[in-house]
Amino acid sequence: MELAETLEALLTLLQPHIPVTVDLWDAKMVAAYLKVAPRRVTEYYARLDNFPAPIRLPSASGGRGHPRWKAMEVISWAEQYRERSR
Repeated sequence: MELAETLEALLTLLQPHIPVTVDLWDAKMVAAYLKVAPRRVTEYYARLDNFPAPIRLPSASGGRGHPRWKAMEVISWAEQYRERSR
């Protein structure tokens, strides 16, 4: 592993931990949790009526930023699809 890669890995570990109860996830993070491609999140799941509503922060240009989802809402949404034991 090169020095730059090692430093990047260390910095990732040192970043402050945000509790899942308040964390906001972008499409890439939602995709990582669901084990799907980010495109699947934005083009399919986010369009479902029962998928959590996104949060869009204002952008510098006055528009709306990329969607973010409350982590706990995404987790709760996914959990409702757990199959029942037989």
